[in-house]
Amino acid sequence: MFLFWDGFAFFGTDDNKLNRLEGKPPRWYDPFCNWRWMLANTIGCTVAIVILMKESSEFGHVRSQELGRAVEIKYDFDAQE
Repeated sequence: MFLFWDGFAFFGTDDNKLNRLEGKPPRWYDPFCNWRWMLANTIGCTVAIVILMKESSEFGHVRSQELGRAVEIKYDFDAQE
């Protein structure tokens, strides 16, 4: 599980793992020390929660649409030459 949380690739653009190059062991709370990671995940979770709350209020409601067609017996067309 730690491998999923920590990320698979050792080398990459993520700066969470720079301390490991100095020999510091990885900890489970390393991502929480990075303010960019925290900001991105907080915004993402907030957006997901807002969308889920808005959409969950629609559960149980059946949306229906009534389609009608106006039928006119007599059509008038202006034919010009």
